[in-house]
Order: sequence, then structure tokens, then C-alpha cells
Amino acid sequence: MNNSIVLRESDIDKAILSGVNVTKSLVQHLENVLIEKALIKTKGNQRAAAELIGMSRTKLGQRARVLAKTRKPCEV
Repeated sequence: MNNSIVLRESDIDKAILSGVNVTKSLVQHLENVLIEKALIKTKGNQRAAAELIGMSRTKLGQRARVLAKTRKPCEV
């Protein structure tokens, strides 16, 4: 099973059409995906997740809080 992250062409198209800085938008999207995946893999352990993706625990915590505020709730 391949668990690699995929950046779709449609993601790039969406970023370009949004009218914002394309590079910043795509990098932010990729960082959000990395943080989410690392937190899932480490069952929410921020220290382990930060180490896994090469980010400080403080920075990961800050980004995760912002991400949690902007994320849509899961539908069950």
C-alpha cells in the first residue's frame, strides 16, 4: 500500500485561480497535510509528530491550532 502524499494538478489550478500568492498557498496546503498526517500517525503526540516531519514542537502546535480552527468538522 502506497501512503505517499499526492499534490493533484487540480490543487495547483485552484491555487492559481484563487488570486493569492500561488507558491505560498501551495506550500501552506502541503504543510497542513504533513501536520495532519504526522499527528494521525503519532496518535496526536505533537512532540513525535514534530520530530517526524522535522519541525519544532512549538511551531507544529501553533500551526495545528490554526489548522483546527479553519478546518471543517468531519461528517459521520
